[in-house]
Formats: sequence, structure tokens, C-alpha cells
Amino acid sequence: MDMAGWKDGKIVIGPHILGRFVINPREAVDAFYGKKKPRTKEMALGEDIHVKLGYTNEQLFEREMEVLGETVVIRGIPDYIDEDRIEELKTVGGKYVSDRYLDGAEVQMLAYLWLTDRPNGEVVVVRRDTLEEVNRFHVFRDDERLFRIVEGFVREIKNREKAANLLERFLKAPAPEQNHT
Repeated sequence: MDMAGWKDGKIVIGPHILGRFVINPREAVDAFYGKKKPRTKEMALGEDIHVKLGYTNEQLFEREMEVLGETVVIRGIPDYIDEDRIEELKTVGGKYVSDRYLDGAEVQMLAYLWLTDRPNGEVVVVRRDTLEEVNRFHVFRDDERLFRIVEGFVREIKNREKAANLLERFLKAPAPEQNHT
């Protein structure tokens, strides 16, 4: 489900965009503007694994916050949620998982905790080939950290908008007259 972009004058993003933002800010902002990464067989396999392991929640959560004069809507569907727990499943190609990837998963969970008003949750990382669990960790709600990340994202959006506006004005400006003597 694509949930990113400007909608009714508001910045709308999903937790996955925020997770991607801490890994690769430019890629996350590109995704906000609709530039998607091509779908890979690994992505399709990851979705199949979610179903196989029971990570099939369909309940959408949405909340708003004000950041740098903008209304930001965060919308997302956690992979698994019940009365007692919330989990995010990540699939990887091997045993090694980079710290940056785990940071992105943690930020995604922070957004889900804020959205669902839960105090903590778990990120579970499994290998796509064997379904072996290679990492599992708790994430405790930290609204201040989440707000700082959202603030950084909004700054990047505003910077890109400002650059686009300057470029548009430059391209529309009449060419300077040349003096041929």
C-alpha cells in the first residue's frame, strides 16, 4: 500500500518511509515523491514469508503531528498486532544484518508504537531462504526520537521543494539580453 506524498496540503508518510529515511535519506525522499524502487523477487518472497509466518494484520492506524509548520500524517499497518504485542517482521538474504538495516527497522517500530499507543514491540528478522530467525529485539516507545526523525524528514522535503521552486523560477526567467557590439 503506497501511502506517501502530499495529500490535501499534508505530508503523508508510512513508517516504512521513516525507517528508510535513517538508512538512506535521499531514497526515502524519492519514495515520498513517488519514485519507487523496482519490485524484486526478494520483495515478493518477503511478502510470501509474512503470510506463511502469520504476519498478516490488515488494520490501518493513522495519526497526525505538527512539525515545522506542516501537518504530518503517519499511516501504517503493523505486520502483527494483538492485545498483548506488536511485531514487525523483516526478511533478509543471509545471517549478517547491518546495523543500519536494524536501525531502520527500529525506527519503523517506533512509528508503529506511536501510532498504536503501545509502550513496546519487537522486531523479528528471519532469513528468506531458511526462515531461520537471525535477530529479534525489543523496541521501547520513544516519541521524542521519532519526532526528531520526522522533523529531519520534513526538513528534507522542504529543502527539495525550495530547490524545485528556485529551479522553476530560473527556467521561467527571461534570458538576459546580450550586448553585441
